[in-house]
Order: sequence, then structure tokens, then C-alpha cells
Amino acid sequence: MTITCSVERLERCILLTGKRLVPEVQTQLKQLLTPQALTIVACGIGAWIVGHAFGFG
Repeated sequence: MTITCSVERLERCILLTGKRLVPEVQTQLKQLLTPQALTIVACGIGAWIVGHAFGFG
């Protein structure tokens, strides 16, 4: 799995979750979904997973 695939899946998950929010919050959430922000979040989650796999987290 590549970072690009993970970022796309993360974006889809956030957008699907956002449908349960009020319209004002949906708009704000969509504004935060920039490719750079999603890449940072995906890398952070990846580092967290690797840290736990090796006992650092």
C-alpha cells in the first residue's frame, strides 16, 4: 500500500463521516481536506503504527 492510496482512503473516510455532521461543520471539514494536510495525517498514523509494532509507542 502506498502513501497515495492511504491518503485517498483517509480522505474518503473523513468525507463519509462528515455526512453525519451539520452542514456548517461539513463545509469547514471539507476546507481542511487539502492534499498536504491528508499526507501529514497519513504519515502520522503510519509512524504511530510502526512505533507500536516495534514497542516504541
